[in-house]
Amino acid sequence: MSRIAIAGSFIRDRIIPLNGSEFECIGGLYHSVAFAALLAGENSTIYPIACVGKDFWRELTGSLSVFPAIRLDALIPDPQENTQVLLTYLSKTERDEVTTKTMRPILFDELETGIESDALLVNLISGDDLELHALKKFRQCSSAMVYLDLHSRMLGIDKNGKRFLRELSDWQDWFAQADFIQLNETEAGLLMGESEPSNLDYQQFIKRILEETNVRGINITLGERGVLAGMRFDDEKSQIKHFGPTVDKSSVQDVIGCGDAFGAAFVVSFLQSPVFFDAVAFANKIAGLNATTMGSITKEKFNRMAENNAIA
Repeated sequence: MSRIAIAGSFIRDRIIPLNGSEFECIGGLYHSVAFAALLAGENSTIYPIACVGKDFWRELTGSLSVFPAIRLDALIPDPQENTQVLLTYLSKTERDEVTTKTMRPILFDELETGIESDALLVNLISGDDLELHALKKFRQCSSAMVYLDLHSRMLGIDKNGKRFLRELSDWQDWFAQADFIQLNETEAGLLMGESEPSNLDYQQFIKRILEETNVRGINITLGERGVLAGMRFDDEKSQIKHFGPTVDKSSVQDVIGCGDAFGAAFVVSFLQSPVFFDAVAFANKIAGLNATTMGSITKEKFNRMAENNAIA
């Protein structure tokens, strides 16, 4: 039985797909929390830690309560309206993002549930969900495995709410607080100081991170090309592997939440059996399956996935 705390922000998503009508769903941390609950099973406990707006509390808690593994004790009611994001697809894999005011950062005292957990998954959904000093203090107090998805930490917000890529000057400090890191290829490129994909040597970047930091493993998600993963083992030797796509490109419907599903699946798998590359392969499979459905995952959608695919 595993106990997993997941910190970040829940979002009210409005999605405009390439084809079809605009629709709304619960996004942000919901993807990580729901997938963790579905994959870990009822014998595990999942504690989402997030500030939740007064206008969204009832809808969110009602949606989460259908998952037996999820505990709502660590959710934090907040008087402001919950963050809402408008996601407009520009292509099958690219989208424009406009956000309302983000929720306030989670305080260290509000991470208490995670201190006794087996793992803390930090998913920086809005970018400022959790302040660095709170995570540093957490690391001093807890032996929990920390998995960090940089997500929107590398996105700024202009005066109209539009998100844009920005440099992250303190990324080494964030990395220093984590056992495992997740970022996508755009974020990795920005940290490498390169903007042209053809110039990027992700393997050298991974090797550098594993040699120069305390990070044990790093996953760079590559969209339709899968994931590039690296692990430093106890003998200080590192190994890097590429895992290709697990679903046909033609079956992709919605890539929103795929990175969140990946992180949750990795943590669940690694806690059950701490074999890094096996956990990466499983996470890559789950992320691919998530892309074949439109909107947020539900128990019904997950059960259909499980019936048609070997999820174990």
